[in-house]
Amino acid sequence: MIRLIRMFRKTDDLETNLVIFNIAIGSQFSGIFCQIIHYWIYSYNGRGLSVFDFFSQAFELLATMLITIELILMANGWTIKEKDFPHPDIYIPVCLLVVLVNLLIIGLGRITDDSYYKFSDYEGIPGYLLITFRIGMLIWFLYLISDLYTNGSQKIKSFVIYFAVLGSVYLLSLPIVVFVSWLFATYLRTKVVIIGLSLIQVAVFFLFTHLFSERSSFYKISTMSQSVLPGKYN
Repeated sequence: MIRLIRMFRKTDDLETNLVIFNIAIGSQFSGIFCQIIHYWIYSYNGRGLSVFDFFSQAFELLATMLITIELILMANGWTIKEKDFPHPDIYIPVCLLVVLVNLLIIGLGRITDDSYYKFSDYEGIPGYLLITFRIGMLIWFLYLISDLYTNGSQKIKSFVIYFAVLGSVYLLSLPIVVFVSWLFATYLRTKVVIIGLSLIQVAVFFLFTHLFSERSSFYKISTMSQSVLPGKYN
């Protein structure tokens, strides 16, 4: 955020990918904060506070939507081959898909909250649907980025490998944590999922922050350096 403010003061311009990324980070940490408050109250009264539970899921949905869209758009060449933000025909369908699927899954999760088989928010049909959706996004992401790798220079290929691993870890974080939670006793699954998922996402955000920094190799090959070295994208 400090970097964005400094850049805006100098150039009156903002790097859209960093704006999206910072909003996603803020949403993710706001969701974690609301989740902590909800479960802290839950430990006292056995019900929690529904408003914090709602905002926790809302912030989580916003962060997921923004990061997923940014991964898909960058895998399609945005900020690497093209500086301008993609046409709405490209990102609006992705937004609608991510939002609608997640809202559907959240709705199913609320309906089945009291089911005997639910030991975490990702058990049963809602959990399986969310895991399937994440895996589907991963396949789409890898398909797009494979084309970027094939047609890119050697410097771009080095970045693409790192970016592909980082994006894959984020998209697979939920399926991996849920599968691991099945190895634990049922009364521990909620803790395993919440703590494991939060730690992985925070770690991925930290690595993304380094990836987007001015000292990274990505900055040198991307259109983000256009104002300093115009035209040198490869």
